[in-house]
Amino acid sequence: MFYIFLPVFVSSYADMNIQIYRKQFVLSSIQHLFASTYEAASDDLAISALVSYLNAAMPVDKHEDFDTAEVVRIVASLAERGRLVFVGDLVRLAE
Repeated sequence: MFYIFLPVFVSSYADMNIQIYRKQFVLSSIQHLFASTYEAASDDLAISALVSYLNAAMPVDKHEDFDTAEVVRIVASLAERGRLVFVGDLVRLAE
């Protein structure tokens, strides 16, 4: 088994108390999940799974947790712009 370690460059941390950074975090998280564990052609990502992932990825008690309503609003706005497909409570990357 081979492991490839990619360098991580962090110039600054996003302030997760600012809405635009929260929206960017949601989008980049969805893109990461479909690039790593979900198959874009066949898998759908449930909003509940996305909310759990987002909250688990942030430091405990450092930022306000994502709630389902906020994530639905963000995903819906990204879907309106053609970045995602949002049907029911399932998310897919736009083709």
